[in-house]
Amino acid sequence: MVNECVRIGIQQKKTSMKSLSLVTYPYLKVQYGNLISPYYRLCANSRATGILSTYRKSIRKGKQVKVPHCSRRFLSTCYKIRIHQGNLLLPQGVIIRLNDYVLKKVAHNRVRSVTLSVDCVSIVYSIEMNEMKTECSGVLGADFNCENITYVDALDNIKRLPMDDVANYKIQCRKTKSHFKRNDVRIGTEIFGKYGKLQADKTMSEIHKHTARMVRHAKKYHLAIAIEDKLDRMQGSLYRKGNSQGRDFRFKLNSWARGEAKRQLEYKGKREGVLVFTVNPRGTSAKCSKCGNRMIPEENRMLYCTSCGLRIDRDSNAAINIRNRGLEKLFSMRFKPVGLSIEAMKGNPMKKLTTEVILRADGSQVDHPNG
Repeated sequence: MVNECVRIGIQQKKTSMKSLSLVTYPYLKVQYGNLISPYYRLCANSRATGILSTYRKSIRKGKQVKVPHCSRRFLSTCYKIRIHQGNLLLPQGVIIRLNDYVLKKVAHNRVRSVTLSVDCVSIVYSIEMNEMKTECSGVLGADFNCENITYVDALDNIKRLPMDDVANYKIQCRKTKSHFKRNDVRIGTEIFGKYGKLQADKTMSEIHKHTARMVRHAKKYHLAIAIEDKLDRMQGSLYRKGNSQGRDFRFKLNSWARGEAKRQLEYKGKREGVLVFTVNPRGTSAKCSKCGNRMIPEENRMLYCTSCGLRIDRDSNAAINIRNRGLEKLFSMRFKPVGLSIEAMKGNPMKKLTTEVILRADGSQVDHPNG
């Protein structure tokens, strides 16, 4: 049904879901009759509208694209979804038994849509978001890199969450894939996809655990979370071919999921009512967190400040600098200068140079020396 909707949408140049539905719905009704519920026909139109939108964007950008075709078998609906006695009930008598974990997740939430594929069931549900806490007692600064996540709270407690297992696992999978020499595209695609999924599952699992731990810590002590800005755009400029860096070094630094860690922190912070914001990352690892001077790198990722004599780990120094910048930004977010209407300038000296500039102020806010 999705492919039929895409074909009709391209032929008749339909751009919106409403116009596409008006044309395709009668056709699908005649073509499939009572075999398919009307709710599935509506969702097929919705999916086809998204495919057509992406197709037209590629054409406008001048890309050479083929006519889109949906090859993955699925069944999707967002209507007539009920959970009754541990079963997921869908239109046209589809019944799916849910385990205790899924039932616990969707028990007090509204199920928005369900998608059935060959090997899984995807359930999308909505939850109530807690109100964001702008009145925080401090800031938790977090520094991300490929080997660990280091964060420091308002009491200078430094925690380091290891990520080196993920990096080593990716290197191991890369070596395993490099031994594949068979000239068979189909088998090569299957093997590479298998190891790619293993890497993604390992990475997602570790990031989920670490980000959840950080959000719990911030919620317990009423802290906001400050992270570096533009984490997901660092690979393109820093670690690319031609920067006098080794191939393995570039792979290690480009393969860890910066953007995924930021995304998980943001949505988990919204869910738990924890404020998450970004700060400027410039110089966080090189400047001294105590006096602000540039530090000298030493062995084992240690830094030394010649001005104040501070010797500290590179990641811990960056986390403290991020926290300090987060405090400054949080303070500016709370207290913004608000001018009164009477605090204005009379006259415009740029138009008439002879016009005297008279500053006016609200006398009710000023303690007069004469009372």
